[in-house]
Amino acid sequence: GKLAQATVDALVAAPRPTRVEPRTAVEADGEWQLELDVPLDLAHFTGHFPQTPVLPGVVQIDWAQQLARQLISDLPPRFC
Repeated sequence: GKLAQATVDALVAAPRPTRVEPRTAVEADGEWQLELDVPLDLAHFTGHFPQTPVLPGVVQIDWAQQLARQLISDLPPRFC
């Protein structure tokens, strides 16, 4: 059936996730391996190939930096 315009507007305006939390985080020999659950309604998918969503690389880098800061306490202010 068809949705009322107000319902569509509410769905579009609803907040969507922009971050992920690790499902698992394992450290071995100074290297971290994380398993992430990426929600299908992730805000960053908007406009990036609706039939096959692609997560922009800048988002992936941002997540890597944020997660590294959560897991590794002695990171310098700037790191690669």
